Amino acid sequence: MTDFVIASVHAAAVRTIEDMQSIQLTKQESRAFAEAMLNPREPTDRLRTAARRYIETLET
Repeated sequence: MTDFVIASVHAAAVRTIEDMQSIQLTKQESRAFAEAMLNPREPTDRLRTAARRYIETLET
């Protein structure tokens, strides 16, 4: 019984991980993603500040 339960739980865990690793987009979402990758927006001041703080934590 224990081996069956462990095998079942393992199989379910593997399926869950596989499902979480793939993203399925609609055509509209795919176009929006491609557009964002090809023409990214300028970073906001808030993002620049956060990036600066992050870099500073790496330097210390």
